[in-house]
Amino acid sequence: MDTHGLRTAESTTPEQLRDDAFDEVVQAFFDKFVALERDFCLSLSLEESKALNPKNPKSTPAVAARYQRHYIAILLTLKGVLPSALIKSGESNEFIFERMVQTCLMPLFKEHKLAAYGFSLFQIEHATLFGKEEKFKGSWVFADTRSNDWGLVQDLFIPPDRKVSNKREEFAFMHFFRQSQGAPVTPYVREKESWLITYHDVTEQQILNENTDEELGCVIGIAYEINYGTPEIWRDYIRHFRDCYIALGSVGHVLALQHANRQNKIHPAFARFNERMAYYM
Repeated sequence: MDTHGLRTAESTTPEQLRDDAFDEVVQAFFDKFVALERDFCLSLSLEESKALNPKNPKSTPAVAARYQRHYIAILLTLKGVLPSALIKSGESNEFIFERMVQTCLMPLFKEHKLAAYGFSLFQIEHATLFGKEEKFKGSWVFADTRSNDWGLVQDLFIPPDRKVSNKREEFAFMHFFRQSQGAPVTPYVREKESWLITYHDVTEQQILNENTDEELGCVIGIAYEINYGTPEIWRDYIRHFRDCYIALGSVGHVLALQHANRQNKIHPAFARFNERMAYYM
């Protein structure tokens, strides 16, 4: 893979099939990584947890363990649901997740020979800019090189000194960025109402509630914003959650869905969906 000199975790092991044996590899990797990332977040200092969430002065390690997790997006990439997972790390969060990658993710990536199954873990060492604001330098990308969207992931993150200088370019970049992260992509329509969609892990939430003194709510794995859309697009929303739910369920965790806007209106795509889903929270 041509990464323009990016730091990578590659392997010389021959390519492997993603068969039943691979499912066992994913389960073993997932069980270890969930625990390691949980322990990493809970062991952060109070100052570090605030650096991860500077807009919340009351942030604690337990908050980080609920809202700053990556294991769900990485699992969904391993399961072929998402083409990639972005791990934001850099000066803005004091390179805290750089430590997580180096101590938790990288060793497991190598131990389970994930490169041989077509996965890549690389760091963005160049600048990626929105106007004057640097976004992704120092971040890591866990990607599926066999995904149909692998070319898009490369185009977004690998070219050096990518710059987005105006609103039109910024929208186009974010449109493709969402696609690279597997979120449902809808045509841009200027609407007054929008909904924040979040997928959260009920199983991990229960584990944290049992092992910490703070019961702070959901463990967020996926979050994206949608507009009203059309019935055709609504099916994409439902299909995306269903695929994520099945993938997380295959490793023994339960995924739940929340959606809301400022008026607390239920999005029509999920109104009937909620009635049929006993696991909805």
